[in-house]
Amino acid sequence: MPKNAHARFIVLGVVGTRPMTGNGIRKWIKDFFCPAWKIGPGTVSSSLRTLEEEGLVKKEHAPEERGQKKDMYTITGKGKKEMQRWLQSPEENDSEILLKCLFGYHLPPDVLKEKVRAFRKRREAAIAEIEMRENRIAALPDTAVEKPFLRSAARNEIMTCIAQVDWAQETLSLLETIDVPGKS
Repeated sequence: MPKNAHARFIVLGVVGTRPMTGNGIRKWIKDFFCPAWKIGPGTVSSSLRTLEEEGLVKKEHAPEERGQKKDMYTITGKGKKEMQRWLQSPEENDSEILLKCLFGYHLPPDVLKEKVRAFRKRREAAIAEIEMRENRIAALPDTAVEKPFLRSAARNEIMTCIAQVDWAQETLSLLETIDVPGKS
């Protein structure tokens, strides 16, 4: 997916938390999102326009504040259905699972747990593959100039996967302790 392909779901998900102004949405994203999904003010504005045109969000004029008009955005029923469709769809890549977890309160806990379990399983399989690569690297002669660099890259990959497995386990434990009203 292109860099900002998820912008529509980020904006839609944020608006789904509560009605907000465009600036409120930008501030929410800046304050609570990881840099991997950094989207600029222009992307937020264009996403809002597109979402409004598609009937997924509704813009209402809020009472003026200090002489300034403010537009409040709320998610529509159609927007909620689109968010559910995307959240429940298979992930296009493993980085998408984190984005879906950010809006996990829109999902039944069992659905989110299954997504996290599947992610953990893919990361565990990746660790096994990297370990086999590390064995091939270790078999290279010590005189191979590329050996330490290959090992370093493999260690980076395996350490990242281990951290992701740990994150998945921690997330699953967290999901066991929270009660989401109206969800099962």
